[in-house]
Amino acid sequence: MAGWGGQTWVSANSVTGLEYVRTMNTEDGSIPDLVTLQKAVARGARVEITLQSPPSSMKTNGHFYTGGSLKKSEYGAYAAYIVNLLDTLKSDGVPVDVLSVQGEPDSARANGVGACLWNAGQYRKFVRDYLGPAFASKAVTTKIMLGESENWFDDDYVSATLKDHNASQYVSIIAGHGYGSGTVDGTGVSYCCHTATAFPRALRERKTLWMSEINGGFTKRTTGDTNMWVWDPSMNDALVWAHNIHDYLTVAGVSGWFYWELASNSAKNYNDGYTDHNFNPGKRYYTIGNYSKYVRYGYLRIDATSNPTKAST
Repeated sequence: MAGWGGQTWVSANSVTGLEYVRTMNTEDGSIPDLVTLQKAVARGARVEITLQSPPSSMKTNGHFYTGGSLKKSEYGAYAAYIVNLLDTLKSDGVPVDVLSVQGEPDSARANGVGACLWNAGQYRKFVRDYLGPAFASKAVTTKIMLGESENWFDDDYVSATLKDHNASQYVSIIAGHGYGSGTVDGTGVSYCCHTATAFPRALRERKTLWMSEINGGFTKRTTGDTNMWVWDPSMNDALVWAHNIHDYLTVAGVSGWFYWELASNSAKNYNDGYTDHNFNPGKRYYTIGNYSKYVRYGYLRIDATSNPTKAST
């Protein structure tokens, strides 16, 4: 199945058949676009929440958005915060199917502006000793997802947890973002994806694998603005995405592929949406839709070679 991120909704039964809406927590405790989430759930969408950061009071640097780590003394309080957040969403008509402990736990290290820095050992301890038991004691059925490093498993955030049965028992999904995988035709997006040392163990432990975020990236750059992403609605771009999904399904073996986000998030028309900022769809909207509409949640893939034998008559 495929999903999208952001706070603009499209019918789960329309052209693209998208099945998940992805949201986040915020510094002030508000729920981004609650009405959108409620309408999505009412129409059959599932919800995945990727936590951006613990509250600033629980962090080593006292800031929500800019680096720092969860204080050791606050592990229990943060687990209780997460359970309360899920309860609040559920009471508002938005049951959460999947919770990711942290989005891009490596980005704070890389550029100093990520939301919260974690390492593999911290993940294991938090899930094993605090979050997992908190879920169990409150009968929370939301699935825990772990990993979500910025580049596709270049950093292994999951093996330490998978090797510890007392931690691994609480984790249902391991995931990574698809950035940094190489380039094709200048798009900044690779056709290919690599496997990782964590994958065989994840399969043995019966964990699901997701590619949980990717977008159009640096298709072109406007002179004088190195941060400008130029909107590319072309069919060439769309075919890159179709090929990207195919390889994640067949090479890496994922069962979930998520694009961030539905609409480009700026009037500058960055290249990060299915549509531009005025909701005009690019061709990628339809090629991705060809997967998400016809490959649905719970479907099984029957393996086949890339050169199948022609049936005899």
